Amino acid sequence: MADTNRWGILGCGRISGRFSEGLAMVPGNKLVAVACRSEKKGHDFAERFGVAAEGVYTGEAFGGDTDKAYRELLKRPDIDAVYIALPNTLHYPWTIEALKVGKDVLCEKPAFLSADDVTEVKAFAQSHGRLFMEAIKSRFTPCYREVKQAVESGEIGTITDVDVCFCCNIWQSMLEVKNFRCAPTQKGGGALLDCGTYCASLINDFVPQGKLSFETFSGVVKTAQNPAAPTGIFAPDGERVDIYTDVRFKRAGIPAHLECGYDREKPCTAVLNGTRGSIIIDNMHRAAHATIKEDDGEDRILYYPMRSEGADFSYEIAHFCDLKKQGIKESPIMSLSATAEDATLLHQVWQRFSTKSENLKVLERQEHDLVYKQFGSHEALELGDAVAYFARHAERGIGVQITRESDGLVLFQWMDDDKAVRDLGFMQTKREAVLKTGHSSLWACLSQGTTDAIPVAGGAFPIRVASSDGSAPKQVATLSISGLHEGRDHELCVRSLAWVLSKRYGGDGFDGRVPAFLGVSI
Repeated sequence: MADTNRWGILGCGRISGRFSEGLAMVPGNKLVAVACRSEKKGHDFAERFGVAAEGVYTGEAFGGDTDKAYRELLKRPDIDAVYIALPNTLHYPWTIEALKVGKDVLCEKPAFLSADDVTEVKAFAQSHGRLFMEAIKSRFTPCYREVKQAVESGEIGTITDVDVCFCCNIWQSMLEVKNFRCAPTQKGGGALLDCGTYCASLINDFVPQGKLSFETFSGVVKTAQNPAAPTGIFAPDGERVDIYTDVRFKRAGIPAHLECGYDREKPCTAVLNGTRGSIIIDNMHRAAHATIKEDDGEDRILYYPMRSEGADFSYEIAHFCDLKKQGIKESPIMSLSATAEDATLLHQVWQRFSTKSENLKVLERQEHDLVYKQFGSHEALELGDAVAYFARHAERGIGVQITRESDGLVLFQWMDDDKAVRDLGFMQTKREAVLKTGHSSLWACLSQGTTDAIPVAGGAFPIRVASSDGSAPKQVATLSISGLHEGRDHELCVRSLAWVLSKRYGGDGFDGRVPAFLGVSI
């Protein structure tokens, strides 16, 4: 093998530019060829990173046949390794093509969309004697590696729970440039397969494999047909793209929280809690700073400043090159087993986005189970207090109103200090949706779509009393909530009602649990 690793790149997007910057920081590497669809984009990229004109392969140069451009690059005998930075659905086929012609492959995350693809690639790489590694750059920074060492040495004791968040407000900007990440999730788009990959990888690195049970779930999807139109938690059956996910689950008995999104700015932070302390990792996807807090000692600060924009890529590149030099065909840091675990977890989370019909049945079941034996002013006060209690740690203030429907009398009203008259209007609109449909406002939204009379999200729930003659329960009041993000108003309704009824009736007819795809820890 030559002393210099000679690279080819499939795809000339922004991520490839940052990779190329990182490549230039690692001695013994040279970029010799790039391939993409556009002539201008390819040659601009080549000029920027010192690639000769004859090393540019574009679909436009081959009459629109971009696949031919990729194959021509892969034919070059002077390429030792290939970096694949194509849309997610193209990772698998072009990894196979590159391995087939004897190239080692570093593939951008998520490498594949299923564990089955990982199994096939592993067998193919082994049979051809080639190195394959998924480019989860977060695992390779010096800061992350020291955190990993601290956990494995028992510095914070045994891990008790993990909380990971990667959110950024880039949805509209991606729509404007028609970024592939706006494509339906089944076509490789969505926040979960992008930001969420880093979150899943970190959870899998610190939480043992084992039995998985979902505790709570909320999310935002948009339809592929009209991606600018919000659909709240749900979307019509068919093609959808997720732009926000908030899920809590337990695996091997250890709680984990994964939050990712394109529609809001939040600190990209990972928190590892242990029996003797905790670790906070800032900018977990390219960690340079972390704080180790021991219960019986002083905080220990880890700080490894990034030299430039592409520095975070340089660490995974250096590791990949070391593997090549030593003839090792699988990374001990980012193994193919780890890649399969990430693909599996992401798929399991995505399945929480249930279909329309399934969601309607769950919502109707909630209404069937959450029924009083009697309801008056005392019950209204108890329920209102429960709502306020469960909302005490919410990210935003709320407004609550309980209205008796026989005469429109407000039995309970409470507003956080940051609420205004408009919140009363929101609650009234939601209440009207309940009265029009006989179901929760979220059921109305999902069933009928958004109209002038139907709110975008939930937050109003019918309060029903069981009849003594065996007939259907009668709606006597409406609980209305406004203020929280997305579908959490509805989740707060359900959580509060479930708790009160379980306490009052000992779980008769309802066990107090909230369905996994709707429940939330507020």
